[in-house]
Amino acid sequence: MAGRAPEVLVGDEALVATVDHLYQVLKSDGKLSRFIVPENVDKLAQELRTFLSSAFDGKYPRMNVCPDVISESSVSSLVEVLLEGMKKPLPLGDDALVAAVTMLSNEFAEDERVTQIFTDLEQAVVDGEDEMMGDELEFEEEANEFAGGATGAEVNVSSLEEMVMPQKQAIETQNAWRAFLDSYPTRELAGEAVYAALFDSAPSLQGLFKTPRSVMAIRFMNGLNSIIMALQDGKRVKALVEGLGFQHLDLEVTVPRVIIFRDAIMDLIAAEMGATLSSSAADGVRKSLNYAGGGYIYIREKFSERLKILASSWRTASGEEQDDMELAAAALEEEEGKEEGEEKEEMEEAMAIATASGSGELNGKKTLQQGVPTSYDEMFRFNAAVMGLSNNTWMYEVLTSFDAIVKNIANSYRLQEECDVLALRIAKLKATNPPNLGEYKAVMLASLRSLVPKEWDSNHEVAWNWLWENVERMLE
Repeated sequence: MAGRAPEVLVGDEALVATVDHLYQVLKSDGKLSRFIVPENVDKLAQELRTFLSSAFDGKYPRMNVCPDVISESSVSSLVEVLLEGMKKPLPLGDDALVAAVTMLSNEFAEDERVTQIFTDLEQAVVDGEDEMMGDELEFEEEANEFAGGATGAEVNVSSLEEMVMPQKQAIETQNAWRAFLDSYPTRELAGEAVYAALFDSAPSLQGLFKTPRSVMAIRFMNGLNSIIMALQDGKRVKALVEGLGFQHLDLEVTVPRVIIFRDAIMDLIAAEMGATLSSSAADGVRKSLNYAGGGYIYIREKFSERLKILASSWRTASGEEQDDMELAAAALEEEEGKEEGEEKEEMEEAMAIATASGSGELNGKKTLQQGVPTSYDEMFRFNAAVMGLSNNTWMYEVLTSFDAIVKNIANSYRLQEECDVLALRIAKLKATNPPNLGEYKAVMLASLRSLVPKEWDSNHEVAWNWLWENVERMLE
């Protein structure tokens, strides 16, 4: 963002910041600004990133990303090349500016007017291994100061405690937020404004989000609104951030990105409300965004171990790791001969009796066909019958979707889609009583404990309970 102090960044953060800077420079250029419209911003950001990824083979070293990281002469030369590229014949419907930026990576790749920019970037590289990135150094100092609290004074990634804000400031912040929303005809338009402010400030971050713009905009608005409207209840704010953080596990939220988002939203609110925005209310919004951003990062790091536990135990429970074991079991069965066969028949008869005690929902393909359950699907059906829950037809709808749910637990958008579809399928069953989702959890845990006996411990119990709690929240 223009006028911002220099930042020492590295890797993807340096690349993103450079892309954002170049975008802002091109947008402010009188010859190109009219060609940059909302419809082409996404593609433009992607092509600018592709172009700048050529520097350092895409692995950006520590570099000083400041307003003049790319010189004025280099920008002028680049604009000249882009205007030249825009005059070339294009397929019908193609955006001229996007096509011209694409040419920077191929047709104009060796043009000195283009390679000038890479020379500028090389000169911005910072020497010294022990120098920390500017944002990270500032963050660490401040995070240490506030590590024990949850005031939102800074972006705290070391813990997630209940939000603490004086009631007077919380009320003032909520009133200011309502006034900001009221300045737009609808909440949807307010969401669009927030979304536009975010990605106008950092267009390269749009690649993080796969959801359509209109849907993403309202999600931003609903998320922010729920947090700010709960500021008087710190426990509730924490629960909201935990839920939202879970939904963003697939996004690489970092401190610099939180700062970009926070500043863009603060700038928009300040511009919209002007002098009516008090310093206390502005500070309240800022603290809310810091708290939420730090919470997302903390949750992502904390829950990474849970995700590993879920993935590992699910591979075992779903039978994906059973091929070798099945071959060994088949050989053993052949050696043991007829005696084992008789024992197996007895086991099948016993299980058939247990299954028969349930309803006809386990008939056909929902009835166990093998003597000993070896997969989650089979064990779940068996335990549902044993626990007297086989009449719950909705549970089999969950069972059908469960593999996709578990495998996409870290992909919030795909997970939400799976849960939405599942909710519709359950609704179509038109059951007399609403599903008791806790019953599925009981059968699920019983089945998993049986299928993963050697590895199962308290960490597995916590991880699978956590998964189901989040699925319940999405289904409800």
